[in-house]
Amino acid sequence: MHNICIITDIGTIYGVGHITRMKFIANRLKEYYNFVFSSINNNSDLFKDKSIQSCKYNEIKSLKPYLIIVDSREVEAKFIKELKTISNVIIIDSVGNERAFADIVIEMLPNIDSSKEVNIKPFIATILNSNIKPKYDENAPVLLYLGFNNDLKKKAIDIISKIEDKNFVLIEKEEESGYINIKYKDFSPDIFVSPYSAVITYFGLTAFECIEASIPTVLLSPTKYHDDLARSKDELFFNLGFFENVNTGEAVSKLKDFLFNKDTQNKYLENGKSINTEKSLERIKTIIDNIKDFKDIKCPFCGSSHIEMKNRNIESNLYSCLKCHTLFRKYFLPPFTDYSSKYFVEDYKNQYGKTYEEDSKNLTALARRRLEKIKKLKPSGKVLDIGSAMGFFLNEAREYGYETEGIEISEYASSYCRDTLKLNVHNCSLLDFEYKEKEYDIITAWYVIEHIYNFENILERIIYSLKDDGILAFATPNGYGLSGRFNKNYFSIVPSDHAFEANPKSLDILLSKYSLKCINLENQSVYYNRFCDIFNLKFISKNKLLSKIYNVSAKKKNLGDTFECIYKKF
Repeated sequence: MHNICIITDIGTIYGVGHITRMKFIANRLKEYYNFVFSSINNNSDLFKDKSIQSCKYNEIKSLKPYLIIVDSREVEAKFIKELKTISNVIIIDSVGNERAFADIVIEMLPNIDSSKEVNIKPFIATILNSNIKPKYDENAPVLLYLGFNNDLKKKAIDIISKIEDKNFVLIEKEEESGYINIKYKDFSPDIFVSPYSAVITYFGLTAFECIEASIPTVLLSPTKYHDDLARSKDELFFNLGFFENVNTGEAVSKLKDFLFNKDTQNKYLENGKSINTEKSLERIKTIIDNIKDFKDIKCPFCGSSHIEMKNRNIESNLYSCLKCHTLFRKYFLPPFTDYSSKYFVEDYKNQYGKTYEEDSKNLTALARRRLEKIKKLKPSGKVLDIGSAMGFFLNEAREYGYETEGIEISEYASSYCRDTLKLNVHNCSLLDFEYKEKEYDIITAWYVIEHIYNFENILERIIYSLKDDGILAFATPNGYGLSGRFNKNYFSIVPSDHAFEANPKSLDILLSKYSLKCINLENQSVYYNRFCDIFNLKFISKNKLLSKIYNVSAKKKNLGDTFECIYKKF
């Protein structure tokens, strides 16, 4: 069983929230992994906790951990760099520059930082950590959980003591409160054994636990920072504000309205339904399982280990190979693309102003242009079209006299191919298709290959099905075109379902391994205006002579943002 090392802490600025949620994860996933806790602080109270297995920081390397999870707020970047030499690193709820050095960065709780160094925002993988989940009872008292700030608690008492027709329980040293409607109760890990009708707390784990449990939650902030956080999530919480700025009379009126108004409470609770610890735990397990793909990352096209991370998103990291300039992703959560009718109707119309079917005239003209090139090389034979969409290319290929067959993952599109165009199109994934040895003279893939994760695996099957002297024709984005090279924002807009964006050079490197040689290359998406925008040259953007010169030069230097090519099997 693999070891996973969790670095966290307890007490001082950390409270008990960080270690509690990590213990929750460790307990729930102990069937799959062995969890060992540690702290950068060798004097941490964490090492006194007999309920967990722990080791000192300098002993982590000897564990040979499969993964290191750091849930310790801000950690100096030097520690993350050091840990990265031992294993892959996931950082949770950190706001420092150390995030840039981690493999995956998860925000379980929202913060007001909008860093690009975060992969997963709340509440995709948010773990809420009560061993005893909060329970709601509309006739129960209201709980006040306000930590150790005595001034904050004083302000809260000043407010709630004036709402005499509601009972309150304040987590405080157990003694007489002096108020008929307020009871003090000692802190303990099982404060949620009893049900409550609402909870007054500050921005933190407790607040989110209560919202997940459908308990109306009010925030009273101990600091301006907490108040800024509260305001950033005002759709989830009823916010009284930063306590030093709160007018008691106004707060009494506002709190009364909230506590006795079910409609207002339900509005906030409805928004909280996106928080689900069980689903988050499933995603955490998937992320941990997939971290194995992040060890010793190499370019899938040239095999170089000289790579650089360019962008993070919710399911993957985007890397660039510094040798062949291929862009490629490593996924830790499976990408989701909806290939239902919506993809071909609403989504296509939003982008192009008409549905895919309504665009058939343009798509058919494009198919003819491609087929004219192919026919000069292979005037007859059997065509396999990978990712046939709604079949307009195959339909035209049939008109050109080719025997046709297709693969299409969308049930909607493949049904259209079979039922409307009477084409032989299989509704299956590329992995599930039954490839036959040397079956096809021509295999085509128009803007499909970039969507194939583990492309070489599928490529081997494609080559197996291609006859000797057969041709492979496809179109794909150029990850090292004008935009890929010079547009600073390009990496952030590469679609998340693009597993890679190659370029003519990197494709030659990979395909030559399979005795494929490029016999036709056409740079496309060559836009002079785009060149002028990127380099701030709008003052020459209308110059027709310069436009012609740029277009010729860009095609020679493979600066098109997309390209079409034909490879021949020798």
